[in-house]
Amino acid sequence: MENQETQNVEKKEIKELTIKFSRKLAKPFTGKDGKEFVAISIPNADPEDKKSWEEFVLPVERVHDDHYGSKTLWAKLPEDGRPSLPDR
Repeated sequence: MENQETQNVEKKEIKELTIKFSRKLAKPFTGKDGKEFVAISIPNADPEDKKSWEEFVLPVERVHDDHYGSKTLWAKLPEDGRPSLPDR
């Protein structure tokens, strides 16, 4: 017998943003747990700013080749800022 609460739970729609970036900004690596990730660098807006670039990391499954250009990659990120999307 199912709980009424679980029957009434609606799936929350996840809004996503698609970002495109140069292949040069993506650096694949293997985590300590053996999983594959991609570190994506964000260039400084000011060319005179010599600080280190910021980075964010995504699982390799979330980063895709752009079919229209071999120099770019793309990824979908959740609009609300969560670090990863649930598996579908």
